[in-house]
Amino acid sequence: MWRLSAATSDKSRIDHGIIIGSSPNFHHPSGEQLMDHHTSGQIAQPSHSSSFQWLSFAYQNLTEIPYDAILTQTDTLEVLDLSYNLLNEYPSLTFKSSLNDQQHYFGLFKNVLKSSCSGACCPSFNPYWNPVLLGQMERLSTLILDCNKYTSHVKFPYMPSVTTICVNKNKINNLPVFVEEIRRKFPNIKILSMMNNEAAPSYFNGGSLTQYKDYRLYVISQIPGLEILDDTEVLERERAQARKTYRLQQSRHVSRKKKEEPSRKHKQTHAQKQ
Repeated sequence: MWRLSAATSDKSRIDHGIIIGSSPNFHHPSGEQLMDHHTSGQIAQPSHSSSFQWLSFAYQNLTEIPYDAILTQTDTLEVLDLSYNLLNEYPSLTFKSSLNDQQHYFGLFKNVLKSSCSGACCPSFNPYWNPVLLGQMERLSTLILDCNKYTSHVKFPYMPSVTTICVNKNKINNLPVFVEEIRRKFPNIKILSMMNNEAAPSYFNGGSLTQYKDYRLYVISQIPGLEILDDTEVLERERAQARKTYRLQQSRHVSRKKKEEPSRKHKQTHAQKQ
């Protein structure tokens, strides 16, 4: 059971201290709270009889994604807020449900994992892989994971419905690895916010202006459809500069490889003669 904030499609209200409204409690891209999540009241859990457009599990000290609550909302859920918890990519999973429900969820884990990476990236199936079941949420458009412990190597399921991802203030330190995962798994992403991560240098974490600009250009070059990065709109001049900068870097890399190839062949021939 978890305390949660939830919005129903008919904007109805429950008199148990659980906030029910028509819009989610969004956060500033820096990870700062914009609305009060600390609501007093009963502890509740959504069920198949309840229909929610958004759910918030923020500030619950969760070490695992509460799938047994979230997966009851696969037909309606559009916004999922899991911010300000202790989530990482490989926590233990303990379902608070019947044995039949557990077997059902583990079956979903296996099916989603196969469809996400065809087993190539995970030759030994791990049913405790945290974010994988989110792939069942076919209507989900916004995923908020601010202030958790996810690293650059987190693996997501393929989610074409998602257009907004917030991963501010996590443990992301390898920009190319993380951006490639986002690009591949969220093909329609328009808004990405990853401030206060080591891989996203800015004034939030002591990064220089040059580092910040280069970070933006790299991300924009890898995700051309991005409209907002962190708290700033992507400008057309940035797109043009990103294409120019990283096309040049790529061509230099290819040129360097061509120059190194004859030298490598010469060394191999010399070694064979000896």
